[in-house]
Amino acid sequence: MQVVEVAPAPNLPVEIRDSMTRDAVHLAKHVGYENAGTVEFLLDKSGKYYFMEVNARLQVEHTVTEEVTGSAAALCDFVSLTSYCCTCLF
Repeated sequence: MQVVEVAPAPNLPVEIRDSMTRDAVHLAKHVGYENAGTVEFLLDKSGKYYFMEVNARLQVEHTVTEEVTGSAAALCDFVSLTSYCCTCLF
């Protein structure tokens, strides 16, 4: 079996996606996290979502994120380790 990842999720209402994004950013700022990582949520049938975990590293699927966002996640992760400004490179 092969799994194909589709992003952004085609059946996820934009309001829920935006809310998840705000919550993920709020979480990262609250704990002072400034590196590449993934915040994972579980969505129920009613549209409520629940925090699952933070993966404080690049996921193997980071190439999908890079394609969708137009960012260079691996480069930004490396640059953040060297104390340079990632956005200054682009």
